[in-house]
Amino acid sequence: MQLLIGTANSISFNQDYDPMDTMKFVKQTHFEMVQIYLNKNLLRRSRELKRIRDYLNNSPELTCFFHSEMPLNLKLLTSDYYPLLYDYLEHFQNFRIIFHYDETENLENILHIIQKIYRPEGRLYVENDFQSAGKSPAEKICENSWPFFHSLRIPITILSRH
Repeated sequence: MQLLIGTANSISFNQDYDPMDTMKFVKQTHFEMVQIYLNKNLLRRSRELKRIRDYLNNSPELTCFFHSEMPLNLKLLTSDYYPLLYDYLEHFQNFRIIFHYDETENLENILHIIQKIYRPEGRLYVENDFQSAGKSPAEKICENSWPFFHSLRIPITILSRH
């Protein structure tokens, strides 16, 4: 098992969360991984997106995980964010995209969303980001949903934050 250690562009909070600043920091400090938060504002800045893409293409030693601004719920599919996100991701041969799991969305809808957003050239990651208060509701959500995710025939990885 390969353990990737890196940082997210939140490390560059004093540089307005600049992805370029973060990637340069990651490279200079010899980390292997960077997580870039793709908000709608960034996805509308084509020059900045091209700079990120070029930097990543010229840095094969760097593993990049993109992070979605929107969670896995039905609003994602009807938003203007979704086409912007995938128009950008499809510039990469093997992209990785992280979505927060929305525990208020039912599992049938989540399956529909995953089937719609899945691309063979990409890898989906679902990260817990529980909105419910307390450990007990979070445990119940995991107990109910994780077997569902593991049963999918789509490669998907569950990320757990503590």
